[in-house]
Amino acid sequence: MKYLRYWFPLLLLLMLTSCRQQQPDKVLDGTPEITFEETDLTFLEIFEGETRDFEYKFTNTGTSTLMILDVQVACGCTLSSWNHSPVDPGETSVLKVHFDSSRLRGLKHNFIDVFTNGNHVRLFFTAEVI
Repeated sequence: MKYLRYWFPLLLLLMLTSCRQQQPDKVLDGTPEITFEETDLTFLEIFEGETRDFEYKFTNTGTSTLMILDVQVACGCTLSSWNHSPVDPGETSVLKVHFDSSRLRGLKHNFIDVFTNGNHVRLFFTAEVI
């Protein structure tokens, strides 16, 4: 009985660690993945008050249907829109962005976070507002 007090915690720890599942090293089949052609755009000069519309083209490089769940922008000067339809593997689509330089001056480096059912991507754009 005296030895059971010492061996029981050790045996319990051994059992729990042997039951732990290992995470796979590579992406499993059936995972969507968004891949953008460009992730960092630069506009040389924009006059204060001008607006600029641009697009980020992307492809579903995964093996199952991709859905954009949410897009978050860094500031109120940027709006985004996208087709809410599913994107099948191998298909391409675009994320549209509208930038308004009203009440802005100087170098602006903003980001856009794209959340999908597969992965998360951070996009960047830079504008020199004069």
